[in-house]
Amino acid sequence: MDGIREGEKGEGGELMPLRVDGPPRQQQPAAATSAEAAQQDQAQADNATDNNTPPAATVPPAEMKETQQMKQEQNSVQQEMTALERLQAAYDVAKAKVRDAQSALADVAAAIRDAVKEERKRSEEVAAVRAGLAKLQSIKV
Repeated sequence: MDGIREGEKGEGGELMPLRVDGPPRQQQPAAATSAEAAQQDQAQADNATDNNTPPAATVPPAEMKETQQMKQEQNSVQQEMTALERLQAAYDVAKAKVRDAQSALADVAAAIRDAVKEERKRSEEVAAVRAGLAKLQSIKV
């Protein structure tokens, strides 16, 4: 099988993935309706209750094995990183953390500036109130 399926009535072909671990799976016809699917589900449920056996699993065992193999391959690819790739990844992580620290320090500096401005304003107000109080005290009735 070369991964290409011919369409009906000489239409263009359909590109399909190749399977190297077993026979190709049969595709369901595109014209299957939800009513047909519901009838099939009902028939399976009836058979299950008549035979007192649970309905068949929805995921075939071959498909589960394929999924597990794909997960194992992904894990092995992540584990097979070279020392240079691990160094690059560590550098990127450190760079991001330094940027976060720099932005946090900028926020702290802005808060300090605001606090200094508020303190200066408050001390000017206190000085103005004291000056006004001194003037009032100097007035004799």
